[in-house]
Amino acid sequence: MTADASAPSVAVLIVCYNGREHLEECLESVLASNDAGLHRRIFLVDNASTDGSREFVRDRFPQVQLIESNSNLGFAGGNNLGWQAIRRQHPDMEFLVLLNQDTRVASGWLTPLVEFLTA
Repeated sequence: MTADASAPSVAVLIVCYNGREHLEECLESVLASNDAGLHRRIFLVDNASTDGSREFVRDRFPQVQLIESNSNLGFAGGNNLGWQAIRRQHPDMEFLVLLNQDTRVASGWLTPLVEFLTA
């Protein structure tokens, strides 16, 4: 994905707890989406999964920034942890999109959301 310096920046945050069975399709759909013109970063909060989710993301999706929790914070707590980490590490992120670990997105899904918010 290419974007100019003035393009909106979007953090896509996915919270996972023992969702290894869903992660491949979820992350592949998000990463394959054609959202040209956006600066997009993908983050995954792992809520202390015991099913190999962390290792799978580290090995298969190195372009996804993994944020690890030592306990299951639940969906809201995981999103809060992720947002705090994103704000510290990437304070330039303008938008945050929250997804569930079993989400599949269509190509180009993110562009109309950002267009609506910036119109």
